[in-house]
Amino acid sequence: ADGGDLSRIARKAPLGTRLRRATAAEIAAVVDRAYGPSAESAADAKRPGRDLSLAGGFEALRKAKPEKFLDAWVAELDSPEGPSSAALVLWDGDGTTSFKVERILFTPATWRHPLMQMLPLTLGLVGVASWAQAVYTSTPSLASLFSGVALLGTVVAGVAVALGLRFVLSRKRERARTVAPVAEGPRGTELLRLLVEHAQATAKSLGFALCIANLDVDDPRVFGFQKSKPGYRTIFMYKSLRSAATVGEDGKPEAPEFCPDCFFDPRDLS
Repeated sequence: ADGGDLSRIARKAPLGTRLRRATAAEIAAVVDRAYGPSAESAADAKRPGRDLSLAGGFEALRKAKPEKFLDAWVAELDSPEGPSSAALVLWDGDGTTSFKVERILFTPATWRHPLMQMLPLTLGLVGVASWAQAVYTSTPSLASLFSGVALLGTVVAGVAVALGLRFVLSRKRERARTVAPVAEGPRGTELLRLLVEHAQATAKSLGFALCIANLDVDDPRVFGFQKSKPGYRTIFMYKSLRSAATVGEDGKPEAPEFCPDCFFDPRDLS
């Protein structure tokens, strides 16, 4: 899917939705306006905690890693409930924490060669044909019935494995990330969900195996990525270096909690 072709999600969007591809400068203005000046933080109850990567504004992030910026989109809607908008950035997540497969018996280039892929397919088809012929010509019995069921199961499993391998071999990059999500207004989350769907399709077309987002479970924008609250969690363990640490309910010193969206920095994790 072309990152600029928004026709697929336009068919699903609420009537009157304006969808557009945004330049880096345009998305910087949108994101910085939504997240507020960098001096503001989670202490301002009207705004969520700032993403660490946006501490200096989105433009500062883009300038720090300009080659990582892939695409960005904005969705806007004027409805009876009030104006709503959403924005999302697709970021190249391959970097220092990525891994590269050098060889699994053969190099990836060898595995991707059409002749190499035809060899196991041909052997598999010959084996299935021989098995099917044996079942067809055998005397009807409980053993032949079990053999036929096993053959059917093997074919289904083989097709699933073939499709999985085809996807893996077609992936040339590991992961893309969606960063700086914006969802404002009564239908902002609904608009964000459309942009997330488009970002995932775009990442797939670019050859990425994964498209991920780092959000706190309490971040209100998490519902733009999935319909229910995540059941998983990540525990961050760190120690306060202040002489007078905050005291918890159990009377033991504890570090202050992270605000909902200030623990992910694409410059460090990409």
